[in-house]
Amino acid sequence: MEEDCSVDWNRQAFNFELVDPTDTKYHLVSSTGGCADLSVEGSIVGTPIVEGTCAGTESQEWWLTGIPGQVQIRSVSLDLCMTATGTANSVVLLQECESVAASTIWTVDVKVLLTELE
Repeated sequence: MEEDCSVDWNRQAFNFELVDPTDTKYHLVSSTGGCADLSVEGSIVGTPIVEGTCAGTESQEWWLTGIPGQVQIRSVSLDLCMTATGTANSVVLLQECESVAASTIWTVDVKVLLTELE
């Protein structure tokens, strides 16, 4: 999750796999089979998101909130949102969800490619 965005690069495309239909929790699974995961346990703003081995843990569960096509991706375990810094080769990390800044809003297209909303 540290490379530049590219619509042709499959490592940046994630499938949303429903974990709990009663609570709409998802795993974000990459084309290589890894899951979006927290890099460390805890409740720290600024925690980086990494691609880890899918283990079914709460740190790999996400809620999507917002309007169709433009969502915040919220960590189930920390209740913080996935955020991009907007610079090339930067880390995707967790920040407070109250922000409506473009860096916390993601677009979801047909390929389920996560890109920062411009």
